[in-house]
Formats: sequence, C-alpha cells, structure tokens
Amino acid sequence: ETLYQERMNQQQPEKERIAIRAAQMVKNGNTVFIDAGTTAFAIAKAISHLERLTIITNDLFTASQLQLKPTSTLMVTGGMRRGGNFQELVGAVAEEFIHAAHADIAFLGVELAGVDVFAMEKGMWAAVGISAASAGISAVWNGMIWPVLKPMLPDK
Repeated sequence: ETLYQERMNQQQPEKERIAIRAAQMVKNGNTVFIDAGTTAFAIAKAISHLERLTIITNDLFTASQLQLKPTSTLMVTGGMRRGGNFQELVGAVAEEFIHAAHADIAFLGVELAGVDVFAMEKGMWAAVGISAASAGISAVWNGMIWPVLKPMLPDK
C-alpha cells in the first residue's frame, strides 16, 4: 500500500474525470455516502459547492480536509481506524452508524474485490452483497450501498 498522499497524486486526470461524472449525479439537498480513498475524496471535493448537502464518510482524510458550504453538514461514522496507511474507519461502530443513516447516493472506492450477487429485476440492478479483502470494509460498503439500493427494488 502506498502512502495516502502519494496515492492522491497518482492518476489525477482519471480521478478528476470520475469526480466530475459523479458530481453530475448529486443535487442540492442530497445525502451522500462517501467511502474512504483518494478517488472518493476527489468526488467529495467536486460536490462540496452544493447547498444543503449532507456527506457521510468513514474517511478521516475527507473529514479533516473537506470544506463544505455553511448550509451543508459533514458526518463521520466513527469506528476503528484500519491499520497501516489507511485513513478509513471500520468496525461495529462504523457499521451501526451507517445502518442507522439514510443516503440518496453512495460512492464507493475501487478496492472492490467482487460483488457476490447481482440481480436484475424489472430493469433494476441490485447488489446483494459486496466483498472486499477486509471483512470490515465489506460490512461498511454493504451498509452504505444497501440503503441506497433497497428503495429502488420492486416489492415482492
């Protein structure tokens, strides 16, 4: 794992393009889950100009560096800091916080190892489970993505 600051400077044009596209999906007043990572931070910066935004993150770097409009709110999940050079919070506290929260949209990092099940029903895609190299990260990702997807799924 490279140092966080080194990763911030890697693949800058790609991160900027991703951030611009992601920002087009967010509107004033949205609640947004922002995962940990340098690309996610670029997205957070790209949407920081919006009004009445609520950003929920498990990223310590994002929490300490992001500058939002006065009408916006930043919420940090809490939890245990992941070991090594990582700046993310994981564990039961982070998971409980995320499960209690609601977001309109979620942006997850690219460390994604796999989606356990993808189902398409009535034209809607739904991730049933997301897995990563770390069980703590998988739990946080699933907590972020499921509340966003669940309202889109058809009733059975």
